[in-house]
Amino acid sequence: MNILNNLDTFIELIPDLAFFKNMDGVYTHCNSTYLSFVNKNREEIIGKTGFEIHSCENASNIQKIDNEILTSNKTKSFEETFINKDGSITYFHTTKQVLHNHLSEKLGLFCILRDITSEKEYQLIYEDNELLLENIASHDDLSLILNDIVNLAEERNKNTMCSILLLNESKKNLLNGAAPSLPDFYNKAINGIEIGEKVGSCGSAVYKQERVIVEDIDTHENWQPYLALTQKANLHACWSEPIFSSRDEILGSFAIYNNKVKKPSDFELKLISSYAHLASLAIEKENHSKAIKESNERLKELAIKDYLTGLYNRSKLDNSLEYQIKRSKRYESVFGVIMMDIDYFKSVNDKHGHQVGDKVLLEFAKVLTDISRETDIVGRWGGEEFLIIIENADKDGITNLAHKIRETIEMHDFPVVKRKTASLGVTIYNKDEKINELIGRVDKALYKAKNSGRNQVQYL
Repeated sequence: MNILNNLDTFIELIPDLAFFKNMDGVYTHCNSTYLSFVNKNREEIIGKTGFEIHSCENASNIQKIDNEILTSNKTKSFEETFINKDGSITYFHTTKQVLHNHLSEKLGLFCILRDITSEKEYQLIYEDNELLLENIASHDDLSLILNDIVNLAEERNKNTMCSILLLNESKKNLLNGAAPSLPDFYNKAINGIEIGEKVGSCGSAVYKQERVIVEDIDTHENWQPYLALTQKANLHACWSEPIFSSRDEILGSFAIYNNKVKKPSDFELKLISSYAHLASLAIEKENHSKAIKESNERLKELAIKDYLTGLYNRSKLDNSLEYQIKRSKRYESVFGVIMMDIDYFKSVNDKHGHQVGDKVLLEFAKVLTDISRETDIVGRWGGEEFLIIIENADKDGITNLAHKIRETIEMHDFPVVKRKTASLGVTIYNKDEKINELIGRVDKALYKAKNSGRNQVQYL
């Protein structure tokens, strides 16, 4: 009995792709599932060899595997890929078995191809996620991570170009995040583009906060203002996915460009969603790191700044004096100190209240900041007393600065009270003296100025 007599009936019952080729490699049987996949009718397959159906390269590869199986006379199962006309990939788990007649003579190869594309795609997405999550966890450079995401996306989608755009702080414009394969002129042109309902694919996706699929850039209304740019870059399709934070805040967009008119496959849509999510994690990590860093910086600043005036506080001034003394001993440098007090400040609080008093203190601090050099350390010593530490100072230089401060304050227009004056004490650090000795001397100079009629400078 010839096993091939009932093969047509049997093969049609198989839900997977199935066909039989004789010893010459000629297709003699195939089921409807196979015909549907290759998009051909039975007459175009039966009686033909692989070289008449597939590309020469694919046919040669298939023939090589078939010959190995026929020679070994053993069933073989393996995975293989098929590149479709639209560039997408179908993954198969293929089993090829040699059929024999009742005399054990070889008749040919019976082949079953089970479509495992969906399983393979999920496996690829899982592998990509695992790899990129490790990168996100172990690296701090957002630019490098975003480029890794884009590069892997392009590897999974051959002949495509991908990009990540980030929404700026104003939430109105998109900035380049990563787009290594797009032309430089294109990236420069769209950097900073304002989002809008009909602004390309990405600008629209971020504005509407939903996926925007443009299969044909040349005819889509969103892209008409940018056709000269897209045609120069040879871009003809763009699918964009908005990137959201874990709190559903819009962060930017992930996009896949194609150099031909194209509708995305289900797998490509899954990839877009997956890569947008990974970009979200990377951006959120960066934002979180920045927030922690900024918070730490604010805490450090609060620890050394006066809460009212924003000048350095007493603790910071003490530390700065210690540093200047050590520096003076090591380099034999000289520094000076100016201590000042707002004259009759208590009367401001008594007459106008503490809110006005605070305004006067703030304005006084601003005057000191404006008149001091960047290298000077300006702080609030306590109450209405202020201190300035001046590096590389001599008696004449520091005294002249003190007089300039006094004159500026005397002529300044303060809130509500209008005119105020200040008394200033000045001194230079003496070698090997301690902080309390230095502060004691400048304090005496200040009180000498106050006891001598105020609104003056005294040096000790």
